[in-house]
Amino acid sequence: MTELSGYQFRMLREDSELALFRGERAGDAVSILVLEPVAGRPAPATLARLEHECSLAAELDPEWSAQPQTLARHQGRTVLVLADPGGEPVGKTVGRPLELTRF
Repeated sequence: MTELSGYQFRMLREDSELALFRGERAGDAVSILVLEPVAGRPAPATLARLEHECSLAAELDPEWSAQPQTLARHQGRTVLVLADPGGEPVGKTVGRPLELTRF
């Protein structure tokens, strides 16, 4: 299990279900991303989503995706740990998401 207690976290984005954080540790050049449920007691569907995203690791290309690493427990909550490719989330750069029909 990944130990997350030594990381300092900064929120990158949040929606009604999940929050994305970048975690950095002093003296370590490698950062991680953590996807954490927003609700104190997340719905079973939210936890199932994290498990499903973790299971896709072998199918995702690291050239365009943040690679899922593992599910971990952090401060009593289940979180998804991802490799951090750097940069900022597209939604933060572009603004609000485009409507699917417009896209």
